[in-house]
Amino acid sequence: MAKVSSAKFMGASHAAGSALAKKVDVNSKKITLLKNIIKAQKIDIGKKLATLSKDGNPLDNSIESIKDSVLSIKTTLIQQQKLDKGQADDDAIAAQQKKRNLKEKLGETVKGAGNAIKEQHKK
Repeated sequence: MAKVSSAKFMGASHAAGSALAKKVDVNSKKITLLKNIIKAQKIDIGKKLATLSKDGNPLDNSIESIKDSVLSIKTTLIQQQKLDKGQADDDAIAAQQKKRNLKEKLGETVKGAGNAIKEQHKK
C-alpha cells in the first residue's frame, strides 16, 4: 500500500496545523524563560531582604554612627552653654564687687579729703 502524505491528504489545514504547532512551541519556550526569570528574581529578592534584616547593614551602621556623633555634639554644646552661663554669672558678681569696692574707696577718699579740709580750716 502506498503511503499517503498528510500534507497531501489534509492540504491547507495541515499547513495551518504545523504553523500552529510552531507557534505553540515558541510560546512554550517563552513561558519557560519567563518562569525562570521570575524564579531567579524571587531568589535574589529573598536574599536581599535577608541581608537587610541582619545587624551588619552598612547603611544602618552609618546612620547609627552619625546619630551618635550628633548626640555627642549636642551634649558637648549643652555642657559648654552651662559653663559659659556660670562664667558669665561669676563675671557679673565680680563686676558688682569691684563696683562696690570702688564706691567704698571713693567714699573713704571723699571723707578723708573732707577731714583734711576740716583740719586745714581749723588751723
